[in-house]
Amino acid sequence: MRHLLGERIRHLRKLRGITQKDLAKGICTQAQVSNLERGTGNENPSSQVLYLLSERLQVDMSYLYGQYKTNYKNSTNQLEVKSVIDNLKSRRDYLSLKYVIDNELSAEKNKYISPFQKQYLYWHQAICAYHYSNDFNYAEKLINSALIMEVDQENEETHIQKIEIKVSYGLILYYEKVYDLATKLFLECIDEQKKFTSSQSKNKILPKILFNLSKCYTAQENYDKALSYCLEAIDICVENDSLYLLGDVIYQAGYNYYMLGQLEEALSHMNDALIIFNIQKNDNLVKFVKIKINELTAI
Repeated sequence: MRHLLGERIRHLRKLRGITQKDLAKGICTQAQVSNLERGTGNENPSSQVLYLLSERLQVDMSYLYGQYKTNYKNSTNQLEVKSVIDNLKSRRDYLSLKYVIDNELSAEKNKYISPFQKQYLYWHQAICAYHYSNDFNYAEKLINSALIMEVDQENEETHIQKIEIKVSYGLILYYEKVYDLATKLFLECIDEQKKFTSSQSKNKILPKILFNLSKCYTAQENYDKALSYCLEAIDICVENDSLYLLGDVIYQAGYNYYMLGQLEEALSHMNDALIIFNIQKNDNLVKFVKIKINELTAI
């Protein structure tokens, strides 16, 4: 038990990139941490010391005592930070997003966040690097760093986050007009997503992949294939009563119908998208779709 305890403390400490001194600060001595990690010493650590160490390592104390799976604690602060980041990303407020991420990745805070959370932050730092700083090379470097990062516990949640990171990478490649690589990446994401059965995987991740894959095929003027992926995404959204991306995908379908010369279907889908954007009070997209509809009706 003492050997297992020491192994797990050492492994978690190294994952976090903190020293024995950092881990011990305010809890015990560095020598005690060293003895714990080596499984040496005659003195058994008190439950209070182990509790405080587990808090700093952000795992349940039961994991240190031999529970098989790591159970990283999602502190209230981390959940709030994730909510803020997701909100800023959806609003495309990349300046504020950059400020939040830089603050969370500051040297002091960086010691005490889980590898899974650190991967999440690197991913969004890459998004900022591309959309705010217009630095493709740095964004690509950050994404690759996030993808190879060891997150300790492999489960559906960690695999889905990795898929989402790949989707973001594919989207950046799409913006860079590297359509063949983006298409290949999105197809790989579809195959990886099929391994999971959670509602998040099917209702949110799959429509996003299909939507972006459709955009790649549209850019390559393969409108039939682009439309087929749009219609598949629409079916998933409707089947699950989800408005997430539904307006975007319906508009995308309308555009592909237009490029295939099917004007009536194009207008029908664009009007449906307009209704959804109005419900969502997305004024920018409402204005954009109205302009497109007026252009088509003037033909």
